[in-house]
Amino acid sequence: PWPREIFAKALLKLQETPPAAVGLDIVFSEPSRISAEDDLAMARALDRISYPVIFAVEAKNLIISENNSLAASGFLLPIDDFKYSENTFLGHINLVMDKDGMVRKFPFEISPYKAFSYEVVKKSGRVIPGGESLEAFPRIVFSAPSGSVQRVPFWRILEGDAAKILENKIVLIGATAPDLH
Repeated sequence: PWPREIFAKALLKLQETPPAAVGLDIVFSEPSRISAEDDLAMARALDRISYPVIFAVEAKNLIISENNSLAASGFLLPIDDFKYSENTFLGHINLVMDKDGMVRKFPFEISPYKAFSYEVVKKSGRVIPGGESLEAFPRIVFSAPSGSVQRVPFWRILEGDAAKILENKIVLIGATAPDLH
C-alpha cells in the first residue's frame, strides 16, 4: 500500500535506461487513499515514459465450463487515470489450481483480456513460443537453474543503480508472498 507517487518515481527512474516492458502485478482498482494528486503523479509518469507498462486485471467470479470456456461476472480494473495512457496495457492475473492445489496452467484469455504474462512478453517485443495460437489453458513450463530470475529490491530502482541493470529487460513489480501465488 505505498503511495502511487513512489511507483511514479520508479517508472521515471527506469526511463533513464528503459526496460523492454514493465509488468505491474498490482491491481490499482481504487483511487489512492492519500489524495487525487497521488494518482495524478502516477498518471503523469505513465505519459512521460517510452516503454510499455502492463497493469494487472482480475476476473471476478471466474467460472470454467465443462468445455473449458471461461466466464467472469466482471473485472477489477485499474482506475481510469492509469489505463488510458498510450503506454499502458492490461492483462488478467487469474490462475487456476489443480485439484491437488498446484498451479500448472493458466487461462490464456478471459475475454476481452489475455493473460498478464502473455501481454508482458508480447509488449516487450520478445518472441512468444506458440504465438497467438496458444491453447485455452497453456501449461506453465519453467526450466532454468535457481537464481536465473534476478530479484532486485524496489529501493534499488528508486535510489540505486538498478535502472542500469534492467535496461531492455522485462521487469515485474509486485509483492512476493506464498499467499499471493
